[in-house]
Amino acid sequence: MCPVQPITNCYMQHPRSACSTGATPHYMSTVSQQHSALCRAPQVVQEQSLEDPLYVLDLGAVVRLYEAWVHLMPRVHPFYAVKCNTDPAMVSLLAALGAGFDCASEWEADTVLGLGVPADRIVFANACKRPCDIRFAAAKGLQLTTCDTENELHKLARWHPSTEALLRIRADDPQVCACLSACMSSPPKVKQLWSQ
Repeated sequence: MCPVQPITNCYMQHPRSACSTGATPHYMSTVSQQHSALCRAPQVVQEQSLEDPLYVLDLGAVVRLYEAWVHLMPRVHPFYAVKCNTDPAMVSLLAALGAGFDCASEWEADTVLGLGVPADRIVFANACKRPCDIRFAAAKGLQLTTCDTENELHKLARWHPSTEALLRIRADDPQVCACLSACMSSPPKVKQLWSQ
């Protein structure tokens, strides 16, 4: 497991040091309030002789946005899609804030569980789960998953019958730039799936 650095203001990390590689991060540092992370980035690149890109996370912005969400939508519990950014500082911060997590792989779920997040704050949200994925979810106590096909319901019934399933439905909108619902169940199939 990757070491989590203390969180103050901003956080810089080399993107190839992701935890999935098991490598020790090439460069991690918190940046004091006196220095802007963006202004310091060129200096860090030069000091560390970095040739690959790095990114800067403003963890303060994450806190402000999370608090705004909770204030404006108190009945809607946010679930962070871990695949968006698996940085340990980001995931640890969101865990400390009380966020739920959308995990699409065993590695993502193990990472979040390893931070002490209880299983009931995780949705195992892989659209096409292998039998071993479903058995993994059952063994780890992950009781909430997603499905959008009849075949997924049959697999869940066989390998994790106590799980609860969130039915993903297709909601077409001709005005969107990117259609993300193309792989989901069409509305006519929803009633049929729900009755099973």
